[in-house]
Amino acid sequence: MEHVGMNYMRNYLPTLRKSALIFMTTSRWGGWHHVEIHSDSWWIRKFEAFGFKYSPEMTAEVRSWATKENNLKVPAPFGASKQYNPQHIFLSMKVFVNPIVASLPRHDHLFYESGCFDGRDKGVHLLRECGKDEESKLPDSYRPLNLTLAMDRSWEVLVLRALDQKKVIRDHTISKATPYEAINITTLPEQPLPEILVRIRQRNFTKMPPIPVVAWPYVHHGVRTAEHKHVEENGINESPYLRLSQDANDFNENVVWVGDTGWGAKWDLWCDEFEKVVRKTMLSRIKKGFPPRWPVYIVDFTDQANPQRCQRLEELMGIEYIMYSTRSIGKGRGWDAAKNWVKL
Repeated sequence: MEHVGMNYMRNYLPTLRKSALIFMTTSRWGGWHHVEIHSDSWWIRKFEAFGFKYSPEMTAEVRSWATKENNLKVPAPFGASKQYNPQHIFLSMKVFVNPIVASLPRHDHLFYESGCFDGRDKGVHLLRECGKDEESKLPDSYRPLNLTLAMDRSWEVLVLRALDQKKVIRDHTISKATPYEAINITTLPEQPLPEILVRIRQRNFTKMPPIPVVAWPYVHHGVRTAEHKHVEENGINESPYLRLSQDANDFNENVVWVGDTGWGAKWDLWCDEFEKVVRKTMLSRIKKGFPPRWPVYIVDFTDQANPQRCQRLEELMGIEYIMYSTRSIGKGRGWDAAKNWVKL
């Protein structure tokens, strides 16, 4: 906000007035074209004069989230030595409500909270979902949006593309002479989501043959540890739903790749090597007339609080084709004695 002078503020107001909630940060120090350096109280008075209502509670909550995430030292997708630094958020974030828009029916899900009394705990009122006996049950349209990690990844990819424009290949064609290093998501031909990806999302594997699984680096290097033996040969081959493929160029329409990170290599090195293999396979698929993308699972064996991700692969394939799991994939699932496998 500090980059726009007061005489130009009304240019962005029509856009802000379309929003139910406004999250804004402001600078408290100098910088390039910082022409509006003011205290929080000044900005609050200014925006309330525009018709927005400042929310100290939501402001404190968002700043608290940013402080906690900063303490987690979450790696940023710009390199191993960098981490997210939400400094502007925990220092100067301000949250405003736009009552005219927030009151519309399409925003009924805002400010959700369970509404039925469920006792007290140390003087604090406990609430629960309504629906017992004569209680009216809240319609789903009043519930909050379900935010997912995939949404965060999509946002990251969008930002990375904007930051990496100098490296984007603007020629949207791929020929047989195209080197695998030149493949970029902007060069890939359009394709509908494969049926197997839709089935994975729906957990619907009925009336279909075992899914061929290419496990990497296993497909190129074989078994190196007992863990690989369990995951690749035992885990995949013993599943009635899966079939371990020994061919990196398995172009079966239902093929799924599993990237196994439990190989002892540093994460950046593993991610780089996996991306190279995927690029080469994409080029082979394109040259043979097959769709360039297929579902890829990355299984993290590090047991960290935040599973490692391969952002370069997300940029290359498209976020919808990359899924993540951990070694605790079977946690909380029962055993299906009839099928001799974990319940899906």
